Amino acid sequence: MKILYISPDAPYDSVGAAGGQTFNYYIKNMAKVPDAEVSLVTCVFPDEYAKLDTEEAGIRTVCIDWPQGIKRWINVALAADSLINPWHRYGGKINSRYVRMILSRLKGLAASGYKPDVIELEFTDMLLMIHDIRKIFPDAKYVCSEHDVTFLGYMRKAKNAGNIPVREYLTAKANNMYRREISGIESADLVIAHNIKDDRLLKKAGVPDDKRHVIVPYYHISALARHSEAVERSSSDIPDIRPHDIIFFGAMGRMENESAAVWFAENVMPLLSDTDVRFLIVGGGPSERLKRLGSERILITGFVPEIDPYFAGGLCFVAPLIYGAGIKVKTIEALVSGIPVLTNRVGIEGIPVKRDRDYIHCESPEDYEGAIRELLVGQITEDMLKGRESVLERLDMKKSFEQYRERIMTL
Repeated sequence: MKILYISPDAPYDSVGAAGGQTFNYYIKNMAKVPDAEVSLVTCVFPDEYAKLDTEEAGIRTVCIDWPQGIKRWINVALAADSLINPWHRYGGKINSRYVRMILSRLKGLAASGYKPDVIELEFTDMLLMIHDIRKIFPDAKYVCSEHDVTFLGYMRKAKNAGNIPVREYLTAKANNMYRREISGIESADLVIAHNIKDDRLLKKAGVPDDKRHVIVPYYHISALARHSEAVERSSSDIPDIRPHDIIFFGAMGRMENESAAVWFAENVMPLLSDTDVRFLIVGGGPSERLKRLGSERILITGFVPEIDPYFAGGLCFVAPLIYGAGIKVKTIEALVSGIPVLTNRVGIEGIPVKRDRDYIHCESPEDYEGAIRELLVGQITEDMLKGRESVLERLDMKKSFEQYRERIMTL
């Protein structure tokens, strides 16, 4: 069976984004299936070529260069309508110039005689192109991998908008994305959700049961035990990790992560001014706004090579998320590490764990303050929380891949 994956982001073993890690896990394992001939069309940044390892994994790979420098801005300017217009067919999610580049390369594959049996469209960006791609490969079965349900994230941004004109603009964009996303899913033969919550959302939107499948996202299992002697600073630029450190972890260039970190720094840390806790904001790409929050009690680490020492040595992990959609892999990884997890409805959604048994549920600043104080004095202890056991039992990646393989190979 010939399987073609199409993705805006390249998969490789050292990819940083959680969605990229999941994609990398499933496509690499599918390449090992004896009856599967796996190919990939993907966009690649210049610095990613040295990291790209798909050919070594037996995946025929067609790379499309993302324009850089002045060419990038020319492309943005020429495709402004697709990025700004809230009613555009690509919903502001993908640059129409990049769409043309991808479609051109796919037409070249078709002209060479290549005919895939199954095409998997990775991320919502590619799902929005399904009607265009179907014209090139009309006989293939189509799978859309919904890493998160994009219209939900758009709706949350609209709900939390600061003024009426922005709210109206974002609401129009969210409603358009809902129509475009559901239209793409209806055109597909199978839709893959990356968590139970998103699967239920798609069911509510009218996607039939036999057309939906749920997979477990890839997550890293910490190699360090809690309070292990191996907990050391990862480099001279990163502070020592102390037992009363509060950890936040994520790609800080993403708005949902920055807003959560800022919210905690501004609303919770002042309530803990009489304690010796520090707030460590861990992750690459912090903005100048975030850096300005840095102090003796709020440390902005920037990129770190590994998160394990922080999970092993800190007091707790917090995820006070306001925006975003889909499952939060950082929350799963924190739970599996054994560190106490404090998070809210958005931070825990889609993860099959129970509040106040597997993690500590917090919504208000006072909720976070109270839980942290209880951790400090031992009213809440790590052995009271069963998050690690629950995640490992209910989110089995190997079993998930076998079920995924069966669905794809029987299409």
